Amino acid sequence: MSTSDSTAGRGRAAPGDAEARHHARSRLLGTVHTEGMPALARILLEAVHGDPVACELTVGELLRALPTANVVGAHDLLTHAGIREGDRVCDLDATQRSSLATRVAHLHGARGWER
Repeated sequence: MSTSDSTAGRGRAAPGDAEARHHARSRLLGTVHTEGMPALARILLEAVHGDPVACELTVGELLRALPTANVVGAHDLLTHAGIREGDRVCDLDATQRSSLATRVAHLHGARGWER
């Protein structure tokens, strides 16, 4: 039995797995930064359908990845939507997802949201 086999059984990811997940998370956030709202919507849907990489993302880091986002704007948006920055995307309920989508669509590009 290899080391990765024995640690996998105890709930620990092998070092290569953690590195691959980190790369996949970075790729998703980069896609949001490049594509904006369409990518954010896709990731929310992927999380709802159980994508493990999308589920690991926090709402705060996802919003901050938007090309026009700033930290204050993301924080204010989440506060008004009743969502904490550290909440995982897959932990949002239907009401929170709807509120988030509505508020992001409304504020996207508005003054105070841009960097």
